[in-house]
Order: sequence, then structure tokens, then C-alpha cells
Amino acid sequence: MTEYTEHPEYTEHPEPAESGDRREPAVLLVHSALLDQRMWSATAAGLSGYRVITYDLRGHGSARQAAPTTGIAQLARDLDELTSILELDTADVVGVSLGGAVAQRFAADRPARVSSLALVATAVRFPAGTMTKRAQTLELQGRAAVRDTTLRRWFSADLLDDAGAEPVRYAREQLDRTTVEQWKAAWLALAAFDNTGAAAVADIPVLGIAGERDPSTPAEVVRELVAAYRQGTFTQLRDASHLIPLERPGPLAETLRSFLAAVHSPSPRLR
Repeated sequence: MTEYTEHPEYTEHPEPAESGDRREPAVLLVHSALLDQRMWSATAAGLSGYRVITYDLRGHGSARQAAPTTGIAQLARDLDELTSILELDTADVVGVSLGGAVAQRFAADRPARVSSLALVATAVRFPAGTMTKRAQTLELQGRAAVRDTTLRRWFSADLLDDAGAEPVRYAREQLDRTTVEQWKAAWLALAAFDNTGAAAVADIPVLGIAGERDPSTPAEVVRELVAAYRQGTFTQLRDASHLIPLERPGPLAETLRSFLAAVHSPSPRLR
């Protein structure tokens, strides 16, 4: 495999994590804003039969040393560079929230490299005004207020009420490490994202997955996303809020396995 040292433009990024057989179809999992690739751990464990790859977006996780992102286009270029380093001809790309925006832009920029898209709790476009205002909240309201509001958007109330819930502890820890600059960059990137035009001409299978209890990206937003694509399919997971890979990793993995099996069937039902 090509070494990272041969790609100096990518030196700010850590090596990805991989599991599964490299001879199997590659599945790239792209995490959400302000978290890191660890949010996919339980879901990835349920995707046997595939080469599963996770990585940290610039400005996140072990790539926090990189400058905050300038936008979704930059994050998609990073993903393109990663696929080159890993010598991937094609991959199925799964993205949640911000990661779903990155996945869509990557598919628009490099359609030959994407076999399918699975888009979890995300949108084809985000409300620019809401995202722009949110970008200022950490600086204006303080960390405690912003952390509590964000966790309520991300998790179901019953999970938040469980003092020992590992997904909530992990997310809270990541929010506490987020700088003002990283916070602003994530929401401003979403404010500027609109993939409506590219979605209309995309010709790949697309699965939109909504959480039944998601107040951040409700089902109607994911339905709008699916309708924007020629081969879009919608599904909803019960008892799930926004961060489905953390809250309902088992059902999510099962849903992804079913979708990927159809994509890679000798007679694909989704083409």
C-alpha cells in the first residue's frame, strides 16, 4: 500500500483504521461534526464481509492539529486523497450528519470512485441561517449551555437520562475538547453546503436513513434528500435520535448490510 510519507499534502492527517478483508468491497465511514472516527466502532463491527475504513476529518479527533476546515469541498478533497493513498478504485461511502455532506460532495466531485451512498441523519442542503447562528453560540453562550443543547439534539431523552451511558460520555468529552475555531468551522461548512444540483444528475444507489426521534434532521429532511436523487431510497430507524451510529449501531449495521448486499448483488436490484 502507498505510504503516507509519499503524500506530503496529507501529513496533517492520521492513518485510517481498517477492519475486514481487503479483497472485499470497501466501505468508507465518515463521522459527524465535532466527534471522530470512534463513533463508528460498534457499527463497523457489524459489517463483516466488507473492508471497513474509518478516519478522522481534519480538525477532529487525532487530526485536531490540522487547521479547522474551510468547507465541505476541502473535506471531500481530503477523502479523495485518502482513497488514492489506500489505492481504492471504488468504495461505498457512508456518512452521518456532516459526514453525509462530505460523502455527497465527494460523490459529486469523483463519481467514478463511489459505488453507492448511505446518508445517515443528513440533508441535501442545510438551513444557512440556522447554521450560521449556531456557529457563534459557543463564543456567545459558553461551553456548558452549548454542550447541553447539543447533546439534546444528538441523543434521545432516555439515553441522556442514563448517567452511565457511554455514547453520551464520549460525545460530552469531545464537545469539551472542541475549540471555538473548530466549532465555528463545522457549522459554517454546513451553512454553505447545497448539493441539490449535483444530486439531480447523480446515478448511483442512495439510501437515506432517518432516526425516528431526531429533532436535528427529522424524517422530512431525509425524505427531501432521498427525493433529490434518481435512485434514492428512504428508511427510518425506530428509537433513534440524531447520532444513530452511537445510539442504534446494531440496527444501523443491519440496514447497511441489506443495502450493500443489494448494491453488490450479481443482479443489482438498486441499479
